[in-house]
Amino acid sequence: MYTIAKQFTFEAAHSLPHLPEGHKCRNTHGHSYKVELVLAGSVDKNWFVVDYGDLDPFKRWISDVWGHSNLNDLPFFKNEHGEKIPTTAEAICAVMFTEIKNRWPKWPLFAVRVHETATTWAEFRP
Repeated sequence: MYTIAKQFTFEAAHSLPHLPEGHKCRNTHGHSYKVELVLAGSVDKNWFVVDYGDLDPFKRWISDVWGHSNLNDLPFFKNEHGEKIPTTAEAICAVMFTEIKNRWPKWPLFAVRVHETATTWAEFRP
């Protein structure tokens, strides 16, 4: 099995109002997010797990939907009862993983990693 990864970036704001008063992440603030898609599988006749160029639809989706948004306003952050889900890096990973599997089911997605800063990241893999 082979593993490949590609990074994408977007800028967005969010807040975590469920945190206690005084917590620095409670207020609206922004991040320069970096998203890594990790794909795993066998190689095709061209020796690719997936051609990196085939991931361009994800790049456009990130830019068009996530870029320069307030993540708290995106429809992905609600549970089955319509209740808001906090927009933590952990939740962003899980949401993106689910959305990618639904939108591009042929991609052999293994994990999604989201960096909020240069030194912090979260990863989701089922």
